[in-house]
Parts: sequence; C-alpha cells; structure tokens
Amino acid sequence: MESLKRLVIIFSIILVASLSFNLISSADSVGNSSVITEDDAINASKQYLNDSDDFNVTGNLTVMKIELEKEKNVLVYNIELKDEADIEYRVIVNAETEVIISSETLVIVDGETEDIIQQADIKLGKSEKPDIDAKEKKPKTQMKFMAEDDDKFNGKYVSFEYNDSKGEITNFTLDGTPVFSSISIDDWSPVIKHSGSEIRFEMKSKSDNDDDEDGVERITLEIHDNPKGLIKVDVKGNKNVTFVLADDISGKVNDPKNAVNLSGELNGTLVQIGHENGTVDFSKDGSKNFTANVTDAKLMFRTHPVTVMTQAQFNHRNQVTTGIMAGDVGAEVDIEGGDSSSTVVYDSLNISIEQVENNTVSINISSELSQGTTVSLSVSSDILEVMQEENVTILFDGEQIQIADNYDDIMNPNDDDGAAEYLVVVGSEDVEVLVSIPHFSAHSITITTGDAGDVGAVGTALPDLPATEEEATGVPGFGFVLATLGLLMVYLLGRRE
Repeated sequence: MESLKRLVIIFSIILVASLSFNLISSADSVGNSSVITEDDAINASKQYLNDSDDFNVTGNLTVMKIELEKEKNVLVYNIELKDEADIEYRVIVNAETEVIISSETLVIVDGETEDIIQQADIKLGKSEKPDIDAKEKKPKTQMKFMAEDDDKFNGKYVSFEYNDSKGEITNFTLDGTPVFSSISIDDWSPVIKHSGSEIRFEMKSKSDNDDDEDGVERITLEIHDNPKGLIKVDVKGNKNVTFVLADDISGKVNDPKNAVNLSGELNGTLVQIGHENGTVDFSKDGSKNFTANVTDAKLMFRTHPVTVMTQAQFNHRNQVTTGIMAGDVGAEVDIEGGDSSSTVVYDSLNISIEQVENNTVSINISSELSQGTTVSLSVSSDILEVMQEENVTILFDGEQIQIADNYDDIMNPNDDDGAAEYLVVVGSEDVEVLVSIPHFSAHSITITTGDAGDVGAVGTALPDLPATEEEATGVPGFGFVLATLGLLMVYLLGRRE
C-alpha cells in the first residue's frame, strides 16, 4: 500500500512538472515572439494599399502601435498606421493571411500565393480608426422603418424619400452611404404598405398584353431595412425600372450574368432572381443611369454586409446570393433581437418568428408550394453566443438534422430521401445557417447552442479556426489525465480510511 502511495506522489510530481514546462513554453512562445518591425509593418501595408486603385494613401505611412494578440487561439499582429493626411489604418497579420483594413477598403490576402481572397469597401471618417469593441457599442436600435412627414423613411440601416407626385424613390442610403439618387418605374402610382422593417409599394393595372391570364399587370417593389440594403422588384407584365446611382457609386453591366455590378463607397449587385421564365435586360445611359426592362420576372439589389469576414463567411454569402439568383433560396431571415428582424420572401412562403431567447431562435414556415426550398437565416451573436460551428444545433420539426455534404447538396432539397439538412458558419457578429426543406406542410426550424457532446452534433464541413483540447492547453489528453489521477487518489483515500 505504501509503495502505491509513493508511486502516486511521484506520478503527481512528474505531471505537475510537465504541465509547468508546457505553460512556461507556451508563455515564452507568446511573450518572446519578436514583434515585427515598423519597417516590416509599413512594407506589408504599402504593398497592398499603394498598389490598389481602391486606396488613396497620402504620403508616407507612420506606425503608431504594434501589438501581439491572440484571437480565436491564433496569434496575430494588430498594427495601427497613419498617413500624412491623418487617415488611420488598422492591419491584422497572422501566419497564413493578411487582413488589411483601411479607411476605404477591407482586403484579405492569401499569405502564400498573395492572391486577393476578398475585397469589400468600408467607411471610416478622417482620423477615425476601426473600433474593436464596436459590437458592444452599437446602438440597440431595431430593424424598423419610421416614417417622417409621409415622404421620408428612416430605418436602422436604410433610409430613403418618396416623391408621391412622381412615383419616385430618392436619396436611398445604406448605413449613411448614398447608393441611389433615384429609383423610378414607368407609369407608376403605387399604394404604400408599411410593416416593421419592410416598405412595400404595390400597383395593379389593366394589362394590354393578351397573354396575361387575368388581364392584370402587377408591380411590387419592396425595400428592407437590413444590413444588405435589400430591394426586390416583382413584375407581372412589362415595365422599365430605372436606377440612378449616387455620386460616389459606379456601375458596370455584366452581360454574362445579366446584372449590374456596383462599386465605390460600397459593393452591390442588381440582378435577376428566381425560377421565372421572364427576362431582365439592362441598358446604360451615361455613367449613372441603368434601366432594367423587366418582363414577368423578379429583380434584386443587395450588398454584402461589410464586416471582417472569415473566408468561410465570404464563401457562404456568395453561395446564398447565387442560390437566390437561381431560385434555390426561398427566403432570408435576419434576426438581431426579439423586436428587431427582417424577413425577405422570394417564393410563396409564410414565415413567422416564434421564439428569440438567449441561445435559441425558432421560426415557423409553411407554403402551398409542392416543391421544397432552402431558407437562409442569420442570427446575431448577441443571441447565439457561440464560437464554433459544432456547438450549433439545428432542429427541424423538433428533431435534430444532419449537416449537408456541401452547398450543392444544401441547395437541392430533394436529393436526400426527404430528409432536411443544414449548413452553418459562425462569424464574429452572427451565426449564418442554411436549412433545406424537402417538402411542405407546416414546419418549424430551431437554432440553438450547446455542447456538441451533449446533443450529438455531427460537426461541420466549414471549420473556422477550431480549438481542440490540445490547442487550448498544449497538453494532449490533459482532461483525461487529471480525471484518472483524481479517481486514483479518491480510491487511495478510501482504502486508507
């Protein structure tokens, strides 16, 4: 018995020494890592800032601060610079990628190939630097339009004016950035319907087209107060819809996709969407006027929300946009709180948000459609407090469902023997989920968080810097060893008594 006690004591000493060595080594690896020099920081930034037409760096760059930090278990350098016009820049550099955030544009560059992975415009005022804690300081306003003087509509993200005498939408802005000087439709005198985060303009008129089954021409234009600044136009019949770009926005007709790509203060797309057999033909008059001739079709404008995105998020949002264009995504739901949400329906779906609580969101969805569809949901990380995809659980009609193989799989709801599936990506500000619905009656979708070991989650094909036990502690099987040692000591104490 005494020999066994001595063995346990010796084993404990060895374990403690091993842990101490690992902790000291880990600390040395952080504390003694050589912070990159100011010249290195300037050269890394200038390589992409000065060589791009999207940046206007004035004079030489000066480094104000370099810090070595840890973000999601990855060491990064946070670098703050300033040019001679006092415009400040923040650069984040790690071993694999370089993320450069400037006063005008966010660029993610592959560290090995030096290819640009992502490029998206952001706005910062002069001598204003990005705020790392911006998420905590964002005003807790709702996604909801408020009407002023019957012709001005202001939301959390989107604002615009409406000229009733001309039937014209003017001064359309997203997050304070002017996007469209005006939006107009030929011979248009709509009825306005206002519901929360959506303004809907509707008009019906007698059709001169003998092919219309009911002899009625319908035009609907929806504006949604969400981070995408989404506009949807649905035309039954034929109408010209003209978009006049704001001063700092430029556009280019993309013939292969029959779309208009917008760039400048922000990046966006005007494009035909859905399964309809109608057409959308774009033409350009001058540098700012783009007219869409829409015949029995749907048209959409959207931007990517401008946040610091992981590669998985960037790919995910591109796939969602592609799915909407193809008619595979039937709806998008953005939820920031119990009283702050935006629902955009592209197909004949009925959606209601039933539950918004800490770490749980639930919606009901129904349709008279015979075919299935895929639904996109984005939930604020203020609600779903989770860092990794494997800790997100998706329930469909109360039952946990499996992860889809890839985006082609999730966009095809009919290829898995009638089983619903999902994909999920966790970002810094939200959790983004796609759920495929194979057929319709009334269904419920619940997104919740928890330990993957408790709920039996399958894991995800879209990892975002996963932290394993070894990565977190530096000691393989650390928890198992402690548990074994604890049980052995309890046993010995019991034998001694």
